[in-house]
Amino acid sequence: MLTITIIGGTASGRNEQGYGLYEFLTTFPTLSKSQFIPYSELDALPNFTTDILILFCPSPIELTDLKKITYSTLYLAEYSDSPHPNPEFAQRFHGYFSGFLVTSRHKHTPSPFPLLLLPLRFNPLPKSVLGHIPTSLRPWDASFVGAATQYQGKYLQRCDWVKECRDTRSKLRLHTGLLDTPAIPLNKINFPNPTALRHPLLGPSFYRALMCLSKIALTPAGNDRWTYRQYEAIQCGCAIVSTDIRDIELLIPLPIERMIIVTDHDKVIPSIELALKTIHPHTDWIAQNRAEMSRYLLRNQYTATRPLPVHRFLAQLESPHRT
Repeated sequence: MLTITIIGGTASGRNEQGYGLYEFLTTFPTLSKSQFIPYSELDALPNFTTDILILFCPSPIELTDLKKITYSTLYLAEYSDSPHPNPEFAQRFHGYFSGFLVTSRHKHTPSPFPLLLLPLRFNPLPKSVLGHIPTSLRPWDASFVGAATQYQGKYLQRCDWVKECRDTRSKLRLHTGLLDTPAIPLNKINFPNPTALRHPLLGPSFYRALMCLSKIALTPAGNDRWTYRQYEAIQCGCAIVSTDIRDIELLIPLPIERMIIVTDHDKVIPSIELALKTIHPHTDWIAQNRAEMSRYLLRNQYTATRPLPVHRFLAQLESPHRT
């Protein structure tokens, strides 16, 4: 059985860097043997052997810190919304690692080293928000509520879409707005009168419930092209009008062929209208999307009864240069 050792980074956030991967691997205990070691505890450990060693950044760890570990293959890793691996960390271990594990990979963006895909860290969805309301009975045609995140720090697609939806004089029933958060306050973003687009959202359960009441979920770009909203929209039974994710690869692939794609700086209203027309002759699209996602997840969670994600993950580690 393949043995995998994960040394955690020092970042705070959803959880310590690397522990989410450890939780993912231990969900499938018969397929690999894994252990998680916080960086701060590394010095106290005796010498040990592992097949795969994965170092998460950010971390002050150096190559000399690994002298007590005998390993076959070294990978670097980072859970980040950025599409670019940490360059300083990669340089620190230049010539010693076989690939960099990231959340997403851009097909046509060159990389000096192999990029492998991490499992995303999903939040569980209760049964009450799993899209049991038939499309025809949903009161909203389309919805989006979220922070005013900028794609790669410069493109405010979320702001553009919300403003267009707010300004439209069509008969569409749209529910959109931007969150005013401490991390991204609306009065600090470079957009005309952004506070006029504010939405009084109280928590994530609201926007998930909102998606379950919407025929279409709008999924503009966040920090990267993909967002968790695309996965949640599928679970909530929505058709999807999405930012252009055709260049994005993820460990759990999104059904791009059954989405309406909006290219950068194009209007979103025509795509909403197209999606509404598409829903009626292709109501099976929504069912197909959910059936495809159920091959990987159960109520938006990894489970031992659906091992396809871990098979895809481990296959990369066995042949990183073919990814």
